[in-house]
Amino acid sequence: MNKLKNRAAALFLCVVSVLVILTASLYIADHAGHSCSNEDCAVCQVIREFKKTIGVLGAGGSSAAAFAVIVFFAETSAPQKSRTTCFATPVTLRQRLLN
Repeated sequence: MNKLKNRAAALFLCVVSVLVILTASLYIADHAGHSCSNEDCAVCQVIREFKKTIGVLGAGGSSAAAFAVIVFFAETSAPQKSRTTCFATPVTLRQRLLN
């Protein structure tokens, strides 16, 4: 159950990261040619903050998110038999070594 919660949390963080990058990019693209009144323009401040956010998430966050999504889908799509390996050891065979 704990593994399922970790996977769900990882998937949620991936989706949130992708949505933040997407909405920030769309906002920047939409307001790129606005008529700026002065140096304290609210739109320019938001664009600067979004560029910082995209830089932070784009540097390591998006690659980590993509890796987590790939691992998540690889583990859930793999058959159960291929994920577990069982070796025949004296412990698993419940043998006593009384030499």
